[in-house]
Amino acid sequence: MLAVLCFFGMRYLFAGGGGLGPPSPPSATYAAYTKGFQDGKSGADFDPIADSPTIVEQAPSSGGGWGIGKLMSLVMAGTMVYQLGGGGGGAPWSIEAVLANARNMNPMNLMVMLNLLSGLFS
Repeated sequence: MLAVLCFFGMRYLFAGGGGLGPPSPPSATYAAYTKGFQDGKSGADFDPIADSPTIVEQAPSSGGGWGIGKLMSLVMAGTMVYQLGGGGGGAPWSIEAVLANARNMNPMNLMVMLNLLSGLFS
């Protein structure tokens, strides 16, 4: 809880105090709405705006691929490999123990491990 509060506190401080930035210019849809509202208020007939608002399409952003989901998968796979090697059981960790325990692994745990690894390298 303290870490979350520290995170948001630092974010607030480094984001410029959380204040609002300068107002953005009104969009074309807002101008059309305002014109329609004024026409309706004055009782005028419907009069469409000559130039329709332009729709700006943005290219889809392709992230780096290493988000929080991949990091969590990496942590879970690392924990499984550590436990397969004897970590936390009192025995020293070794690669031989990883290979021996992987051969004798529960099939459901094997499927989870393969799913985690396939998500990391896709």
